Amino acid sequence: MKRTLTGTLEFEDGAVNLILSEPTQRAIVAEIAARQEAARVAAEVDHDRLARTYHLGAEPTPGRGYDDRLKMRLGCGDDMARELVSSGRIAHQYLGNRYSVCEQAVRDFYALLPATSRLRRAA
Repeated sequence: MKRTLTGTLEFEDGAVNLILSEPTQRAIVAEIAARQEAARVAAEVDHDRLARTYHLGAEPTPGRGYDDRLKMRLGCGDDMARELVSSGRIAHQYLGNRYSVCEQAVRDFYALLPATSRLRRAA
């Protein structure tokens, strides 16, 4: 939808002020600003989620702010989570003495599953 705004631009001390002539135009600009802010916040939240990592341990890591066990992220049991990692179906790294799976690897795994698929053991 294309909208035309009429008003005045004022330049003062390096700042640009937009003065609109109709209240409906102010509402349009406010709506655009709100949508841009919502998109910025959503991108920031997604960036924080992409920084998450998961492991195969029995207990969540204290202080993480989220349950970092892979089985919880995938919604499956211990055996299935281990099988997905050991078979290479989900990308991972072995760090120190444990497997580590990043959020992007989980998303990539789900992207390859058919929409109607459920997690099943390989035959």
